Amino acid sequence: MDMTHFIGRSGVTCLVPAPHHLISWTMLLRPFQPMLWLCVMVCLLLEILGLCLTRRFEHWTRAQTWVESLRFGFGSALKLFVNQSTSYITSSNSLRTVLLASYLIDIILTTVYSGGLAAILTLPTMEEAPDSRQRLYDHKLIWTGTSQAWIATIDKRSADPVLLGLMEHYRVSDAAQISDYARSEQMGFVVERLMYGHVGNTELIANESLERLKLMVDDIYFALTAAFVPRLWPHLEAYNNFIMAWISSGLDKFWEWKIAAQYMNAHRQNRILASQRLNLEIGPVKLGIDNIIGLIMLWCFGLICSLLTFVGELWHHKQVKMPVP
Repeated sequence: MDMTHFIGRSGVTCLVPAPHHLISWTMLLRPFQPMLWLCVMVCLLLEILGLCLTRRFEHWTRAQTWVESLRFGFGSALKLFVNQSTSYITSSNSLRTVLLASYLIDIILTTVYSGGLAAILTLPTMEEAPDSRQRLYDHKLIWTGTSQAWIATIDKRSADPVLLGLMEHYRVSDAAQISDYARSEQMGFVVERLMYGHVGNTELIANESLERLKLMVDDIYFALTAAFVPRLWPHLEAYNNFIMAWISSGLDKFWEWKIAAQYMNAHRQNRILASQRLNLEIGPVKLGIDNIIGLIMLWCFGLICSLLTFVGELWHHKQVKMPVP
């Protein structure tokens, strides 16, 4: 048997769970890169060192011990970093200069940090979705179809390790199960990507299930469709020329679009194709609990630590006042 030129292309892809918002206490660290955070820490240490040395050798007051000077430098640097004033009254011009320089540096740092944090809060961070061939393999996500035929054409001898791994996670389910799974389960659902972008085999997915699913950005695998003809068929060259003329004229694209318009729901098609790319609204966004849950978690952690510290101080104070027998 001989083969003709390819007549069409058919790709196997999936509708996979859409990504969710990432909720993490590390949101507070995201405005600065790790190297910039290191520079901020070095800047704070230099401020503490400068305030400590200036206070230690201040001539307008009594000589300060190193412990007192270090306590002053540490407390003042942290207060200035969070825009709080210090209760210490100084008459030394050198200490005033160091305090003013530290305050100006901290004002710049906190302003830049506040701007970066405001931008992060209004732009939600999404988790990684298994919406590509490699990520589907990395997530080890189960994907399902109504027949073993979806993977029957794969040649295991020439398939790459990623494709072989994906085949191990393929499951066969009936139509009713797929419809139920699409509403709640974290798994992929097989669809066919046609030659000119339309998606087939989506009838089993309900409209309400499409809200939690997205189309993969590439195919798991694809195949070219050709015709088999008798060997040494005298009309093979003419038939190949006819195929090339058919494709060059755009008739194959015309008929795919015509069949899609006649038998497929255009709204569902556009909705599925639009889900392939993440669509973030540009403009004012109303903040929700997902935007600040990381801050709330850190705030709750601080409250618990403060409460435990307060209880410890009460216990220590009670032990100190307890009379010795």
